[in-house]
Amino acid sequence: MIVEELRRFACAAQFLTRLPVPELRPWRDDRLARSARYFSLVGLLVGGICAAVLLMAREFWPSKHKRQGRRVTAPGPANEDRFKHKTARRSTARR
Repeated sequence: MIVEELRRFACAAQFLTRLPVPELRPWRDDRLARSARYFSLVGLLVGGICAAVLLMAREFWPSKHKRQGRRVTAPGPANEDRFKHKTARRSTARR
């Protein structure tokens, strides 16, 4: 019972990732169908590994802008809204 569930988890990991997973013998098509319940767990595992790598990389290689004390901002909806309000005032003032 537990061995079969581990095989299903390994099947899901083998199907969704490039992680080295031992090849399952004998292969059965229904195992892949039944391994769908582990897809979210495999996704959490891969996401956790990626998050850990990102956090460790941030510690070892700090950002260039962080060292120079600069703040990096990207234009977003607030800037676009401000621009729309200015153009709206200008267009009403001309009438």
